[in-house]
Amino acid sequence: MKQLYFFLCLLFTSTLFAQDITPEVDTKLQLLNKNYVTTDILYDRVFPLANLVEFNQLANDTSHINHFFQAYHELQRADYNSRWNPIQTFKANAEAETTSIPIGIINVDFEYLDEEAISDNLLDIQGQDSLLVDVPNRSRSPYIKTKALVISTLATDTKGKTVNFKLDNSFKGSSKN
Repeated sequence: MKQLYFFLCLLFTSTLFAQDITPEVDTKLQLLNKNYVTTDILYDRVFPLANLVEFNQLANDTSHINHFFQAYHELQRADYNSRWNPIQTFKANAEAETTSIPIGIINVDFEYLDEEAISDNLLDIQGQDSLLVDVPNRSRSPYIKTKALVISTLATDTKGKTVNFKLDNSFKGSSKN
């Protein structure tokens, strides 16, 4: 576990303040067989500000508009198949709704790297570039599959005394495997 933390610390040191670490992470993961990521979403490809691995796992967490948009954006960037609309489009659709308050729903299965993947001999580090590689005949998958359910209003205020909420497919983020 210490090896994986050390590797991840090295990986993020130069890009901690960057907006998108996905290209650098993808470089480190380039030799891995992506077929083992059955959901096609590897959460480790993004910096996890929304903390979806732990969100609603042990306690009932509450989301809000900023958390929802952050979660959506992280999942959009973590998806190998680019199945999610760009966050700018998603936000524009929500802001264009003037007669009601849209409800955003994210219901998704995704995967993340097991913290013990290197110490349990599921993955190895190779070369001067410290690329992760698959270990042949490993005992289990180095990926842990989990799910996230995030629900939030997509507006911070209303312009009337009567409030109407809107559930619409255009405000869903979903990718279930």
